[in-house]
Amino acid sequence: MAEYKALRGLTIRTIAGDADTLIAGDIWYNSTARKIRGVAEVGSWASGGNLNTARKIGLGAGTQTAALHASGTPLATIVESYDGSSWTEGPDLNTHNYHGGSCGTQTAAIVMGGNKPGPTTHIVTCEKYDGSSWTEVGDLSTGRWAGATVGANSSAALYTGGQNAPTPVQDVCESWNDTSWTEVGDLNTGRFAFNGCGTTTAGITIGGNINPPTDAVDKVETWNGTSWTETTAIPTADYSMGSAGLGTSTAAFAMGGTTPGPATGGYLWDGSAWSASATLNTGRPNLRTQAGTSTSAMVAGNDPAANITEEYSFAATASSFTSS
Repeated sequence: MAEYKALRGLTIRTIAGDADTLIAGDIWYNSTARKIRGVAEVGSWASGGNLNTARKIGLGAGTQTAALHASGTPLATIVESYDGSSWTEGPDLNTHNYHGGSCGTQTAAIVMGGNKPGPTTHIVTCEKYDGSSWTEVGDLSTGRWAGATVGANSSAALYTGGQNAPTPVQDVCESWNDTSWTEVGDLNTGRFAFNGCGTTTAGITIGGNINPPTDAVDKVETWNGTSWTETTAIPTADYSMGSAGLGTSTAAFAMGGTTPGPATGGYLWDGSAWSASATLNTGRPNLRTQAGTSTSAMVAGNDPAANITEEYSFAATASSFTSS
């Protein structure tokens, strides 16, 4: 039988009790109870309120109970806000945008890049939301679609990778300082149709595609504010292409994508390793409208265009292992 160290590259910790922070997949020896203890995920997806307008490849921001769904296709500048149970249409974007990037909150968000009506029209346009209206702000240096966004608010973000057809996928990374975009350290592997989360000083990008439309990859890179470093790959590339990403660089959640059909699977990241998560009720490729964290999330829309919403809730409990 393989040893735990050989499987995980780690020895089992000894703790006089249970771990303070419970992360799915963790294991330790409780010296007080004299038992090996571990954490199993107790998480699930449930149906939420439907969007008013069915769309695909829209843009998301906010939390599970205070989210935005911006634009998408069929052609639309429509923006809807979510209160945890229902969607309400609000101020529209100035420019139709789908398959772009987004981050921020329900009342302070930013969207960037993507496509607009026309044959392969990749845009540099960025718009910022103040809770009542959208205003065009500084353009990206390089227009592209299906890049990954890293950022916790509308005043500091990264937009990485993407594609500007017919040129190859991009490795460029640009940083937003609430005034303008500046190119910073490039990704090690250029990709598109991937996802990111975290902040401009501690971020992560997950999966993607290196050769449209078929070559999904399991690449994962972390950002330290200066450069990107390749780290532990997500267990399968199938769930990463066109999937959603939420959380931080040490507590991330990736779900959906293509296998090449619509994927339902998800994975949680604890800063060093990936573990399987609860599956979506509906498989969703090109899933870019998401909001929340790795423990409380929301996804909306689908491809083909749909109005369905799902909400994810997570709780972790420690339990003892018994011999079989």
